[in-house]
Amino acid sequence: MLLSLTMLIAVEVDELLTDRNRKQNMSYHSNHTPVTVLMLEKFISNLKLNKATYLDNVSSQHLLYAGSHINVHLSLLFNSMMHHCE
Repeated sequence: MLLSLTMLIAVEVDELLTDRNRKQNMSYHSNHTPVTVLMLEKFISNLKLNKATYLDNVSSQHLLYAGSHINVHLSLLFNSMMHHCE
């Protein structure tokens, strides 16, 4: 149940980002490709385990075992950062 709810939210987030990006194609803030939930799932699944952390102390295990819902939050975070930090 939780996984299907997470996937529904992920699809909705991706649709909203795609729709927003389409509307902004004529605007100043359209020079980035949205970070989708599926992109993050792919990148996180390819991380190597048992590697040293950096200054933030977030290891690949944290991201890998956090569950699929973290991809939705990271997608929103990264897209908000790109949109508001230009």
